[in-house]
Amino acid sequence: MAVVLLVSEEGLTKSYPLSRSPIIAGRSSHCNIVLTNVLCSGEHCQFVLTEGGQARVMDLGSTNGVSVNGSSTLHCKLFIGDEIYMGDAKAWLDTSKMTIQEKQVHTKDSDLKRHPAKPVIKLPPLPKSEKTGKLLASGKAPKETQSNPHKTSTAVKNIRKARSVASKKKSQ
Repeated sequence: MAVVLLVSEEGLTKSYPLSRSPIIAGRSSHCNIVLTNVLCSGEHCQFVLTEGGQARVMDLGSTNGVSVNGSSTLHCKLFIGDEIYMGDAKAWLDTSKMTIQEKQVHTKDSDLKRHPAKPVIKLPPLPKSEKTGKLLASGKAPKETQSNPHKTSTAVKNIRKARSVASKKKSQ
């Protein structure tokens, strides 16, 4: 099958198979995709397939730019569902002629399918209040539920220090 770009301008839609050779879109008569829109430059942008078969668009220094899904771009990968605008002309990928592999390459989460995430490390559950059962905002367990019962809190240390100072004063 093939990766095909559909281009719609003034109610007419045409299809253009993409390849590793750049396909130029613009108003100039020597362009592969000739656009009539006055907002387009002579050589507005180019479409190409990378070695891995990924469709890309690259602005060729056009006056009004290229936008993909409403954001201006100089160059970017194209995915299924992306809307590419060159002036008032709209382009998108035709999925009806793509193989399963081509669809995977042009699906935004395809990188996850080819490079699965590493195993997740299980973390202990977050501490919850004993009274309400809700997660504690600080992320720390209350002092009475801390995992190390032998650890002396700062408050206890301060009380012991105050008692020690008081007992020394009494003995003097």
